[in-house]
Amino acid sequence: MWTCNYGFRRPFRNISEITVHTAPIILGSLQDADITCLKPIAKLINDSGIESDTSDKLSNFLWAKMLYNCTLNPLGAILGVNYGKLTENKYTIEIMNNIIDEIFTVIKAANYKVEWDSSDEYKKLFYSKLIPDTYNHKSSTLQDIEKKQITEIDALTGKVIEIANKFNVNVPTNKIIYNIIKAIENEF
Repeated sequence: MWTCNYGFRRPFRNISEITVHTAPIILGSLQDADITCLKPIAKLINDSGIESDTSDKLSNFLWAKMLYNCTLNPLGAILGVNYGKLTENKYTIEIMNNIIDEIFTVIKAANYKVEWDSSDEYKKLFYSKLIPDTYNHKSSTLQDIEKKQITEIDALTGKVIEIANKFNVNVPTNKIIYNIIKAIENEF
């Protein structure tokens, strides 16, 4: 299993171009398997010029990716803007902060782990490094909508909502964002 914080653009069906990145590709196991065999693969990826590493805490990285993608992808798609533009408006910042706070509540309720103790600690990294590193990127959700393709919203915000429901956590901002994307998809 792996996680990465790379942005891609797919100009053609069989072509993917890396447009941005802000963290290495992480290889690991969600089933606590021995990850020693992944170290040579991480080295090959590193040798190709793409930063990579291994971790026995892969689920932490997956939830970090969920925080990032669920906050930026659907909102950028709804508004038709790149990631950076979302930080230039006090209203979109408020929406992003609510999304992050709600996801942090879900993470805590479900007893998942991330590298940050609070949503405020994550927001500092989010606004100071993650978004600046990927400022001009157009989300895969926006790219899918532009191509009139079904998005990954069910695997992102939909999963957050599913887990929130399981633990009786209220996530109204995530639900609104999810419903707007589903309404857009319904028009295809």
